[in-house]
Amino acid sequence: LVSSPSSMALLNDQGQVLIFSPTAAGYYPSFGSTKVWPATTVARMCTVGTYKSKGGIHDCSLCPTGMKNNGSWGIQCFPCASSSFCPLG
Repeated sequence: LVSSPSSMALLNDQGQVLIFSPTAAGYYPSFGSTKVWPATTVARMCTVGTYKSKGGIHDCSLCPTGMKNNGSWGIQCFPCASSSFCPLG
């Protein structure tokens, strides 16, 4: 494992290198294909019910109960209407 303030590289048990590149707010790092080594992450948009307010190599977080994100804006969660069912995420 080698890390810097903005990225990380991991050597797996088969001697292959995985490089985690930082992503912008609203996106998380994901491995698209591991057929080419070293494998590098690509940015994917946070899914419905999740958000990521800061850039980096961390995943998106679930919206708290009473909050929602419809997937079109993964930077923050918004309050649900008081008349709607709004579970965690």
